[in-house]
Formats: sequence, C-alpha cells, structure tokens
Amino acid sequence: MSQEKVVLLGPLRHRCYACGKCCYGITPGLVDEEEEERIKRHSATLGIENPVEDGAVRFKDGECVLLDSRRLCLVHGEFGLMEKPRRCREFPVKALVTESGEIRAGIDPSCVNTWRSWRDGEIQDLGSPILRKSSLSPPDVAAESLLIRASAQPGMTVGAMLHLLAGQGKGGPGLPDGFARRLILRLQQSRFRQFIGHVEIGWGMEQPLEHLPDAIERLDPDNPPEWPVLDAEAEAFSLEIMRRMLFLRYATLTPASQGQALLVLSGAVACAWADPTFPRFGESLSAWSRATRFRALWLRLLPDPQTLMWLATGREIPT
Repeated sequence: MSQEKVVLLGPLRHRCYACGKCCYGITPGLVDEEEEERIKRHSATLGIENPVEDGAVRFKDGECVLLDSRRLCLVHGEFGLMEKPRRCREFPVKALVTESGEIRAGIDPSCVNTWRSWRDGEIQDLGSPILRKSSLSPPDVAAESLLIRASAQPGMTVGAMLHLLAGQGKGGPGLPDGFARRLILRLQQSRFRQFIGHVEIGWGMEQPLEHLPDAIERLDPDNPPEWPVLDAEAEAFSLEIMRRMLFLRYATLTPASQGQALLVLSGAVACAWADPTFPRFGESLSAWSRATRFRALWLRLLPDPQTLMWLATGREIPT
C-alpha cells in the first residue's frame, strides 16, 4: 500500500514489550481458508486442540489458545512471526476505509504499554494492512472531525474537551459543573466489577483495570474528588487515546463520535481518580479503550442518547 495514499493521524510509533496482554478479550478473525488451515496445521504440531472457532482463533476464558505459560504466542515462537495470524502480525497497526473512500491508518491505543512508546517508539512499517470498512452518518463525520481537531489544540485538556462536549466552548482544566457527580452515578450503576470479572474479558484487560471497582465504590457523588489531578503528560496521553479511538472508529453504538469521545474522557477521569500516576494510569486507560469495544460496557454506561446527553450536559432530552 502506498503510504502517500493513506491518511495518518501521526507517526506510526510503537514498541512491543512482549507483555502478552493484547492477546485477550477480542478474538482475531482469520483472513481466509489458507490462513485457517495453516493455524490448524501448526496447532496440531503444537498439540493444541480446536484452535479455530467461527473463522477466528479460539479463545478460552478470554485468552487465546495459542499462548504459552509465559503468555507469548506459541506459533510465533515455534514457526516465526510470518506464520502467525495476519491480524496478530499487523497489530497494533490498524487501517480502515471511510464512507468517502479515504484510507486511514493508525496505531491501536489498546496496547497497555502505549504510554511508554507513543512519543518515541519505533516507526512501524505500514505494509498492506487489512482494511476494515467504516461508514458514519454525516453528523457523526462532522463531530469526529471537530473533536479530533479540537483535541490537538495547544493547551487542550480532558476538562476542556468535556466542556466542548457539553456545548460550553473551551472551558478551563476543571470538569463541567455537575459532571463529576453524574459520572460517579453512572459508574456506580454500571456494575463495572461484574463486567471485568466476566470470563470473556480475560487477564489482559482485567489486570490493568482490577483496581477500578474498589475505587469506584469509594466515590461519593455528593463529594467528588478534585479535578484536575493529571500532570501535563497524562493529560496529553489521554487526548491521544481519544483521538486514536475516533480516528480509527472503534465506536460500537451511535451517536458514534460523541459517544466514543465521552467514553474515553470519562475513562480518563475514572482512571485518574483511581491512580493518576504512570504506569498505572497509562495501562488502565489503554485497557479501558479496549474494553469500550464491548457493547456490554457501552450499554452499561451510555445505554441510549438520552443518557449520553445527560452525562455530558446534565440536560434531559425533551420528549
């Protein structure tokens, strides 16, 4: 794929730390029958039974069955990088085609070590990645463009972006009036402990988020923690996660752009209240970005446009 024809959000920087946490929760689909047969053949040699299920690598208890005891890929270790499923090989480089025919590529922010390499990681080879199709409505496209541009403005913060989502223009670093209380109520009603304890989530997402349920339960909606609590680097990292999620279009419900931005920013606030320091904050926010791709979490926090409007602005949608 010619990189001149591809729109990038920024340099494709990444560094793999072989933590194994990307191999949990979201099953990698296999691209064709040839790849499926190759994985079955290698798995037979490795003694792995039933490695493929419904056209994807089989997961058990939220974990890829191709992992060894160190949570590293057996196929990669035994047969080499090029023998892995293509989606695994390409990760975290992701690409899509929009409704206008624009081809985009970026780095998936769900790697829990993104915080360590987003500024100075090695430039990744774009190659010819799998192209996912994505079509948004004109209002969502307009909102996406506005939010991505706004988040890149000098001095932008999580609080200021939340003011923008609330229709209040660019506010200060603090949260919009009443937002902290509303967010705490939504978090406490979301049964987040139950969500991350679900077998499909797996260790790779559960471990970085395991401190959140206790932190959420301790929050008092009538006496919320102070904000801001993040340093400048953590603020910038939070906005980078939001930009990537919007640019790569990982929303699972509509309104996609506002909902995705609000979920990521809410996650940044929740993760910061739990622990605003690196590495914990960086790992948990990246894991949160991965968790939002489960409709179950989206529906727990933003089940409908009315709830989204209320969380962002405090206003009810007239009926």
